[in-house]
Amino acid sequence: MRRGMLATAAALTLLTGCGQPVEGTPVAGEPSLANQFDPCTIPDDAIARTGLDPQSEREGLGPGTSTREWKMCGWNGPTGNTWYSYQIQFSQRFTLEDVRKKADNTDFSDITVGRRTALQYRLQATDALGICNLAFDTNEGLAQIFALSHSVTDTKNGDLCEIVFRHTEDIEQFLPPS
Repeated sequence: MRRGMLATAAALTLLTGCGQPVEGTPVAGEPSLANQFDPCTIPDDAIARTGLDPQSEREGLGPGTSTREWKMCGWNGPTGNTWYSYQIQFSQRFTLEDVRKKADNTDFSDITVGRRTALQYRLQATDALGICNLAFDTNEGLAQIFALSHSVTDTKNGDLCEIVFRHTEDIEQFLPPS
């Protein structure tokens, strides 16, 4: 009987020990996409309130394409005036410092979006489309957000930096805290 009580006590000790949080950083492996923030979870009514078309939601890079380090979601501009798209990318693997160091990124400006310090920048390779990017660190990883026109001639319809700023400020509360 005493052996049975010891076995029960040992099992309870192991279960209790396994249930405790473990501090530290994992040494091996990549962060799991399953645990990353998914921008497609932003409520449709919030997307509509900012002026984007919630029915145009696109997850990832499109059907049959996936990325290991990023969760992505995009929407078209307002119905009837869909000359641009707005995209949010989220990664646990990268930081704002990685954005600053990337050779293709240029025209950096430190800005404030809502309550967050952010970096506005452009990609050299996409200047013709006028893509405007924002990025900021969160407690859960990097948010990289951009607006892009659907064609070179569409860039005359508005300032994509103003557009990405406005939409990001409107939905900022639904992103992980910084």
